[in-house]
Amino acid sequence: ETLDRAGGWGPMGRCFADDTVLLGAITALGLRVVAAPTIVRCPNAGSSLGTFWRRHGRWSQIRLAVAAYSLPLEVLCSPFAVALGARVVSPSAATAAMLALCALAQCAGDAWVTRTLRGRAIPAALLVATLLRPLVMALLHVRSLFTRKTVWRGRVAWMGPGSRIIPREEHWESLASRAASDEDEGYVFEGT
Repeated sequence: ETLDRAGGWGPMGRCFADDTVLLGAITALGLRVVAAPTIVRCPNAGSSLGTFWRRHGRWSQIRLAVAAYSLPLEVLCSPFAVALGARVVSPSAATAAMLALCALAQCAGDAWVTRTLRGRAIPAALLVATLLRPLVMALLHVRSLFTRKTVWRGRVAWMGPGSRIIPREEHWESLASRAASDEDEGYVFEGT
């Protein structure tokens, strides 16, 4: 009943950020949404580096389309990333000590959160690798500023306003249509 009042499944199937669209539709009805108290499954568990890169690249594009202000916040919420930035801007013994302290604090925090949520410790090698997460996310955020193309569920698509899915065919038709209208202004469209 609530899903029907929120517009049904239709709007969700046209956006990459389907959960955000559904959340907005439900809260517009004056209802609230609560998260589950436990994590069911981590979508990155057992995936390849390429899968990780594509998934998080797509999520970065979604955040840019839906809440662009969140991109710098994600990186700035990492003590290690902030300390690393300070170390690069002002190399000194003090910033080196701050970097080491922030690395330890972030690893300790990640270890505690992981143990609390999963009920078991994260392997030490992965714990140290968590320090790279904000740096990788920063790279993905920069990438998302320059491309709207993504692969989702095995299909190439482009992300439109509000994370709307634009299939390959519609994307090229839109470019051709814009190019045809630009021909009057002296522009030439190559079609690739």
